[in-house]
Amino acid sequence: MARGFDLIHPIMEAALRNLGVTAEKVTQTVGRAAASKGFHKAEGKIQGHAYSSCVDLSWSLASKAFKSRMVEGGFAPFFRHTGSFAENRHIHAVCIGLTDDLHQCRILPGPRQQIIDATRNLNGLVGHAPIERDYRFTDDELGDLRSAYTAWAPDFATQVLRPDGLRIKCYAFLEQRVVRCEARVLLEALGARVVWSPTDQTIHASKDVRLLDLSGAELELEGGQFMRGNVRQLAEACGYAVVFAWNAGGASATVSLTI
Repeated sequence: MARGFDLIHPIMEAALRNLGVTAEKVTQTVGRAAASKGFHKAEGKIQGHAYSSCVDLSWSLASKAFKSRMVEGGFAPFFRHTGSFAENRHIHAVCIGLTDDLHQCRILPGPRQQIIDATRNLNGLVGHAPIERDYRFTDDELGDLRSAYTAWAPDFATQVLRPDGLRIKCYAFLEQRVVRCEARVLLEALGARVVWSPTDQTIHASKDVRLLDLSGAELELEGGQFMRGNVRQLAEACGYAVVFAWNAGGASATVSLTI
């Protein structure tokens, strides 16, 4: 697990230094710590080394004023200090606008979902609960977050549509040529009952008293009980057919489900 300004994107480093953050206050950049649930995995390479859009900072920096300054500096910050974080208080933040050596956005689905949560004043954790009162974003800050994100990665419009044409809000993203989403939300929207299994650290789903085969969905744990999986295999397990269509520019897609 990298700390300080090791394995950090130069844009993120400059932004943190402009905020007065010193190296000893940066507790994680790229890393695979169990508590991070994969959100700090390397996304791409810049100047020959790996980087992540996520950074953890010391709780000693926490304040409403620092939250506002972080948003102005291009971050979506989340203040982790209650519940399971009571013994590991810290600021988790996602830097908006990073690209790799080829000037391409490489952000992973988990951090991307967290930015979208931030634009909705949600906490970026499983369940997507409202951010606690002390660290909610103001209307101006929400506007800044939305503008920065849309200007950087406008391909977030990948969507999954029910047979009646309504969109399922399952945080779907195009990963190369596969659409993946938050598995629990999609499965429950399609009538399945989903339970978390602490024994094997995954979810199991049933529909009409039938256990669903999710083996082809490539389920991956990304945060607490946040499971991401392939839309096609999840939908087919629930008895739906999938029609896939590229959106303009090929940077996003629409997945329509049919009976």
